[in-house]
Amino acid sequence: MMLVATSDSNPHSKAWYLDIGCSNHMTGHKEWLGDFDENRRSKIKLADSKTLSAEGMGNILIQRKDGKIKLIKNVLYVPGMRCNLMSVGQLVEKGFSVSMKGGMLKLFDPSLKLVLRSSLSINRTFQANIKATKV
Repeated sequence: MMLVATSDSNPHSKAWYLDIGCSNHMTGHKEWLGDFDENRRSKIKLADSKTLSAEGMGNILIQRKDGKIKLIKNVLYVPGMRCNLMSVGQLVEKGFSVSMKGGMLKLFDPSLKLVLRSSLSINRTFQANIKATKV
């Protein structure tokens, strides 16, 4: 399942949705992606069987809660995408861990340092304003 933000008036939001249903990190911000490889194109299948085209893949840096920087690899570039998706499954596969309790999601890096926390929003999603920069 892919989440789409319908109330976001900014067509290129800086907020990231932490999504347990998407298989890859995705953004419409090509300018955030370092080590960009335009040959890593792929098709993304949505829940309604429609597809989107990813026109490459790169890496981003995000700032942890304590101000330190963390590298997030293999972020798909999907032109025109209006929201950014952080795949919880992809993070867990890389050694990150997630805690969800009492309406709060906490994301920890492989050394169990808190990367971010997000409260459950009114539309039952977890959204984080992650400062993403190019590698």
